[in-house]
Parts: sequence; structure tokens; C-alpha cells
Amino acid sequence: MLEAAVAMSRRWDATEAGADIGAQLCSKMANKPKFVILVATIHYQRNGGFQNFLNAVNSKLPPGTPIVGGTFSGFATNAGCFTRGAAALAVYHDRMQVTAGNGRDIKRAPVDAARSCVAMLRGGGAPKYEHNYLFEFCSSGTVPKYSRLGVRRVLKLPVALHGFINPLLSVLTTVFQVGAGREEEVIEKVASEMPYHMIMGGSTSDDNRWETSYQFFNNTTLTNSFVALSVNTIIGCSVASQTGFKPTGITMKPTKIGNFGCSIVELDNQPALYQFTSKIGWPQELFDERLHRRTLYYPLGLKDENGEYLRLIGLVIGSNLVFSNRVRPAELGVYTASGASLIGAVDTAISEIKTKGLDPGFLFVVSCTTRLEALGAYIYAEQEKLKKAFGDAPFLILFASGEDSVGASGRWVRRNESFNVFSFYEKRDPSELRSS
Repeated sequence: MLEAAVAMSRRWDATEAGADIGAQLCSKMANKPKFVILVATIHYQRNGGFQNFLNAVNSKLPPGTPIVGGTFSGFATNAGCFTRGAAALAVYHDRMQVTAGNGRDIKRAPVDAARSCVAMLRGGGAPKYEHNYLFEFCSSGTVPKYSRLGVRRVLKLPVALHGFINPLLSVLTTVFQVGAGREEEVIEKVASEMPYHMIMGGSTSDDNRWETSYQFFNNTTLTNSFVALSVNTIIGCSVASQTGFKPTGITMKPTKIGNFGCSIVELDNQPALYQFTSKIGWPQELFDERLHRRTLYYPLGLKDENGEYLRLIGLVIGSNLVFSNRVRPAELGVYTASGASLIGAVDTAISEIKTKGLDPGFLFVVSCTTRLEALGAYIYAEQEKLKKAFGDAPFLILFASGEDSVGASGRWVRRNESFNVFSFYEKRDPSELRSS
């Protein structure tokens, strides 16, 4: 039997919010949860601390309940859409095996972190059931803070210093764990080691300042880490991913990339910033501290067998364009969207799920945090449309700074600016049970 419940708290104090979440889940679940996905906004960092928050959640749940999650810019449940508070999704099924794992220092050594996590996930024994899912959360990249300037999204430098930018960014990442998140390197390794798992999740964040984020693992609060749950079960899952973006026809090719693949140094053999602004017809003066807001609707991307692949400009350092995730060395197009098309992507994704005719027992949704920024109050449309389409089915929407989903080819794909629905439904056919 499948059982799922969501809880939400708006209490300011971390301990009170954690206790509230745990108590709600216990009151709603007839069985001990096989796992809990736990999320919170960054404000608890200064209102009691995340370890107290996590301790309070654990104090109310049955001992040994596996927990993974982290901080996000916002979330939504059946109760509404919020940018302050905490929420959780608890799931139980009598035919379900769950193992938790984590890897640390991902910016310094992403492959080692992946191996550490996989070793823990494999400790759960041989799978008994047909379906394997990996819920994962990874710390995102952070914006470097400069001693006298503070945090800057646009840093203008003399041309003579441009050649030192990417080596410096690499040092900041590997030594001080600041800058590129290197999430894709972690998950790419995990995916290769666990090829039969459907991967879903995203990057943790703060309130879109990109200064820090936290990850939750059972009773421990982490930073610069990767946390995951391996779930082996008979429960089925339908997936739909949409963006609402369309190509403009403007194209350019990265000819020099640095900073672990997250920086474009040159486009079409020209300094990246100058070529990009020339191609789209923007004056360079527009690249100021409001850069991120202006480029929300103009990511670079391409379309392949996995669907649309979009990357959003996060920083400009010298003439380098810096992204939160890796950029492919292939011809990229400039994409664009409107508020209406972003909301339309939700309708399309829901329609894809509905046409399969499988009533969800619960839904897990990963939506890009840039959608939250771009749509503002209209982000409520995501929550309202899910509630209308699926009735009382519990759901949890995370606003992540990078989204992990399944492409059309069936392989893991790292997305940006996307809306991804994972609809879980119960299978009662005994043939789904494998012999041990």
C-alpha cells in the first residue's frame, strides 16, 4: 500500500518549525515513513540554525527515518506557495527498500564525493523490485565575495587581467570551495555507477543570493555536499519536463571554455561578452548588477535527443560569461520566453502526465528558481494548476538552482529554467516483485 503526506510550517524559529513538520507528518501517516524529503528556506540560518531545525524534525519522527533535503529559495505544497518556511514529503510503501548516502567537499573533489555516496547507497543490499529511483540534492555554486567590493555579479577588469580569470576561479573553487558548484561532475559519476536509477532532484540554494546553501542528511546538516536516497520499489513514475522557451534564431559557438566548463571565454573566437552583446543587440552598459534579472528570459541553449538544454548567464567577470552549470562546446542559440509561455509549460507538463491515465499517489516537482524570480506572484500558477489537475494527491514543489530529470532518451539530464514533474503511482501487479 502506498501512503504519502506533505507537511508545511511557517514558524520563524528553527526548532519550532522542525517540531511542527515532524508532528504533522506523524499525525498524517499511519505507517512509519520509508523516507522523508525535507526542505527549508535560508532564513532559519539566523533563526535558531539548521542543526536545531533538523534535530527537532528527528525528535518527532520514528527513530531511524531516512531524511534527505536541503535549503531552497522557495517551495510549494497543496497548502500554497512560499518563500519562507519549511516543508516535507513523507512516503511509505510495504514493498520499498531505501538507502541513504552522501558525499562531501564536492567543489574540491566531485568524483570522490560521488564514489563515497555510491558506496553508502550500495550498502542497502540487492534490489528486490522493478523500479529504482534516486532522489538527490547537491550544493549549488556560489558567487565569489571580493574583499573590498563584496558580492558582485559583474566585475569589470583591465584587459591585461582577463587571462588570469579562469585560473583564479578554479583555485577559488578547489581550495576555498567558492564558485562553480561542479554538481554535474558529481551526478555524472553517480549516474554511471547506478545506471538503472531514475535520477531526480536539484541544487540547493539560499534566497537567490548564491552565497551559501545547506544539505540535510538524516540527523546531520551539511554544506558543499551531495545527499541522496536510493529507492527500490514497485511504485511506477511518469515524468514530464517543459521550459516554455523557444529559439530566437540567433546562434553562436563557444570556442574557448574554462572554469570546469562553467565559463565561456570566447564565442566565435571573440571575447565572449562582446560577441554576445553584439549578437543580441544589447549595449554592454546593460551588464550591471541587475544582469541576472535581465538575462532570465534570454538563456543560451540547444535542443538534442534529451530535449531543451538551457544555460543562464550568472556572472560577468572581465569579458568572461560565467554560468551556474557546464556549457557544451557546441553551437548554442539564444532562447527566449514570456511570462505566458513559462506558465504554459506547466499546462503542457500536466497534460503529458494526465494523458497517461495513471492517478498519482504523490507528486515530486523540481522547478527552476529563475522561474520563481521571473514570474514573481504568478508563480502561484504552478501550485494552483497542480492542485486542480490532481485533486488531493500530495505534492511538493522545490525551486532549485539546477534541475535533474530524465530526458527523452531515458538518460539523466541537468536542466536550467525548467519545470519537471515526477508523478508516482501504485502498481499492484505481483509480477513487479523480483525474486531476491
